[in-house]
Amino acid sequence: MLGEQHGEVLFTVEDNIIIAKAIGSFNEEGAYDYTNGFKDRIDQLGSQPFAILVDNLLMEGATPEAFKVLEAYNQWLNDKPLVAKAFVVKSRVTTSIVTAHSPSINQQTVENFSTKEDALQWLRTKLANSL
Repeated sequence: MLGEQHGEVLFTVEDNIIIAKAIGSFNEEGAYDYTNGFKDRIDQLGSQPFAILVDNLLMEGATPEAFKVLEAYNQWLNDKPLVAKAFVVKSRVTTSIVTAHSPSINQQTVENFSTKEDALQWLRTKLANSL
């Protein structure tokens, strides 16, 4: 089913922390939905420092085209006042795959966590120390 979006993302924002829950497997259209959702929320914050939490516990994978979209987004993100990014993952292999396909993420302060609570605590500390 060419042209149909795959992958779903749910967004919330808490105290300048943009939280995204990725669900399923992402193709190019799903990746655009994912990255545009972040861009919209980042633009709403203006020039304020912010952090990102990505909950990848329900993410199943991504196509090569989705990773190209992700790399363009991370390049764009590197010019924003991002303080830190936390990934909640079952395995660090998930983040290794993302990093391999989106090398611009290496310019960001990134950490992996097994729980959302631990990730939020780390991000809150990073944001507080950036002020």
